[in-house]
Order: sequence, then structure tokens, then C-alpha cells
Amino acid sequence: MLIYNDSIIYYCVCVAGKKGNVDLENDALVKVMKHQPSILQQMLATVLNTIMFEDCRNQWSMSRPLLPLILLNNEYFGQLRQQIISQQAPDKQGAMAQWFESLMEGIEPNLLTKNRDK
Repeated sequence: MLIYNDSIIYYCVCVAGKKGNVDLENDALVKVMKHQPSILQQMLATVLNTIMFEDCRNQWSMSRPLLPLILLNNEYFGQLRQQIISQQAPDKQGAMAQWFESLMEGIEPNLLTKNRDK
């Protein structure tokens, strides 16, 4: 399922995001995203919560769709980040905020392999 999610997200960013040869009006995925725009936000929240708060045995594979989801939902990611930080105990909020800063440090808004691996 995770590989499938990563493929969907990669498609959204790299294929449907280009307005070249792709007929966006007749693209099934674009139609679904127009009718349910919160799908990618829900996916971002789920992946992030799984990585952070659950017993995640393979964080690398869970992290694969994380960057594309953040790039597609940058504003929502900021809101989600603030929500997660505010839910922490006051003495842990600073550390959590620093963790989020470190997560995005040096990240560029693209899906190049070097950037995704970082």
C-alpha cells in the first residue's frame, strides 16, 4: 500500500503537475483530487503521525511519500506542524519545533533523488 501511495503522490507532482502532454481535464486522478481535495492532506497527516508516534519498523519506506506530500500541501504541513507542537507538553515544545526545523533543513522544493533521500 505504501509503494502505491508513493506512486500516486509522485504522479501528482511529476506528471499531473506538468501541463504539457497530459490531458488534465480527463485524467481520473485529477478528477478524484478535485472532488476530494483533502485526500492528500489526510495522507500527509497519517504518514507523519505513523512515523512520529507509532512503532514504525521501517521509517525509510514510510518517509518516501513524505516529501512529495509536504510539497503538495506546504500550507497544510505548516498548520499540522503547529498543531503537533502545541499538543506536546510545554517543556517538549521547543525540542519538537527544532525537530521540524531539522526535518526541512536543506530541502529544496523538488523530487530529485538526492533531495528525497535527505
